Amino acid sequence: MNRTNLVFGAGVILLVFLFKVFITEWMYLNKVNPYYCRRLDREIENELKKANYCDQDSDCMYADLGARDYAIVCGRLINKSANLKKTQLKVAKSLIDCTPLVACDWVPSPKLSCISRKCQDSGYYK
Repeated sequence: MNRTNLVFGAGVILLVFLFKVFITEWMYLNKVNPYYCRRLDREIENELKKANYCDQDSDCMYADLGARDYAIVCGRLINKSANLKKTQLKVAKSLIDCTPLVACDWVPSPKLSCISRKCQDSGYYK
């Protein structure tokens, strides 16, 4: 093996190492970055708003998404047939990566209503 091949090989290994370090740091910063967390929360909020539609009272239910006590999901009404699998994954990411500190302090209403094509209740925040 000549010197040129050895230098070239070492250069490639160094480049791969630096690229891996850069990508790892970039991914880490994206996960804990407050802008990432706010964007994720806005996406969850918008998806839950879009899922609040109905034709009759029985279309409505409380959003759970595996995080009933998470403030964004707390007391949110959605259509029973709304597909929120992607939203559920975003909630899980937010709970892991962003560690929201605000807990839900909400009392559900026993009766849900469909008013003006939106699910509504008479629950309240303490």
